[in-house]
Amino acid sequence: MAILRLLRQILIDRNFVDAPTLLKDAILQWDCIFSHIGRGLTLFVRPAQHTFEPRPKMFCVRYDNSQLTKIKHSISQVKFMYNLGACLLLCFYFSCGNVPTKRHEEYYKTISVKSSTMSYIDTGGDFENTVVFLHGNPASSYLWRNIYPKISYIARCLAPDLIGMGRSDKVEDLMYTFDDHFQYLSEWMNKVVKTKKVTLVLHDWGSGLGFHWANLHRDRVQSIIHFESVTGPIVWGDYNENARRLLQTFRGPQGAIVALQNDLLVESIMTGGVLRKLTEEEIAEYNKPFINPGEDRRPMLAWPRQLPIRGEGPNNTLAYADSYQKWLSTSSYLPKLRILAKPGGLSSIVEKQSEDWPNQMTVTVKGLHFIQEDSPEEISDAIYCFLNLKVFSKRLS
Repeated sequence: MAILRLLRQILIDRNFVDAPTLLKDAILQWDCIFSHIGRGLTLFVRPAQHTFEPRPKMFCVRYDNSQLTKIKHSISQVKFMYNLGACLLLCFYFSCGNVPTKRHEEYYKTISVKSSTMSYIDTGGDFENTVVFLHGNPASSYLWRNIYPKISYIARCLAPDLIGMGRSDKVEDLMYTFDDHFQYLSEWMNKVVKTKKVTLVLHDWGSGLGFHWANLHRDRVQSIIHFESVTGPIVWGDYNENARRLLQTFRGPQGAIVALQNDLLVESIMTGGVLRKLTEEEIAEYNKPFINPGEDRRPMLAWPRQLPIRGEGPNNTLAYADSYQKWLSTSSYLPKLRILAKPGGLSSIVEKQSEDWPNQMTVTVKGLHFIQEDSPEEISDAIYCFLNLKVFSKRLS
């Protein structure tokens, strides 16, 4: 009973940050909830049902050598009511096996896009579903290395390095504006994503690109997962003083000197956006695309100058952000997962701007801005739950 009381407290709080280690993987929102204690305990919630209809069998989904195995497990059913009259089903299951053991670099592929080469991660597999992970500034697909392995059990996972970033080519005379990136990303999507619909996992500027792409291709979007994202136009007052000062420097006349000549810029941005201490190997990987001073670092300079700031522009990104924010605030048909960070970087802005988005689950994890580095297990479990129970599993119900 003590465990159930503790579970109930976590479910109502919807917050991983202060949860005990064994219970940190809880996820809550309306239709679906998934959690585990170690690898033993899974729980599903279907809220606002005053009567409970027993379901004697559930499935634990496992992929072995890209083949789907549905393993039936007996379950224990437990009823109790929480703040919205939800029913709690506790299901014990055997381990689903270990995540894939390939190293990140072993998943790399390349493709020609607009006469340049774009690199991307592709976990492969003959799946009905595709999940695309989009990074922001100054990151690369490397940021997703601890997230996509678990998701690769249930979908083909793709993570491009945006043009001029990661291992993708630098393009001579390209200014790396939002529209430049969007043109390359759109062609990459058309060439690489084979399924009709796609789930987008979006972070930082990857969210601006992803939201805009989704808005223009609404019939191709299966669901959206976003965190530390650009959810709409911004006013300078949304940022804290330090962030505002840094961004305004990038957008001002001294921005080129700071971004193109400062050898420690990537390291300072990445380490400043992560709670834990990054290893030398991790810092080196993030630094690699920007080792050479000058034009190789232009993507880092361009992104802050594309922020949709009210009263300042740019006008195109303001229009894009306005448009996709209006669409997402009315897209009740589209499942969404919002992962907030505590203490977070942009999460307070994200929470305020996307609070009224319908059909949206919310989970909170520990981290600053690059939360993939602080809470990879919590994030991957949240995504796995959301997709396996909220999005993909509808065909099994």
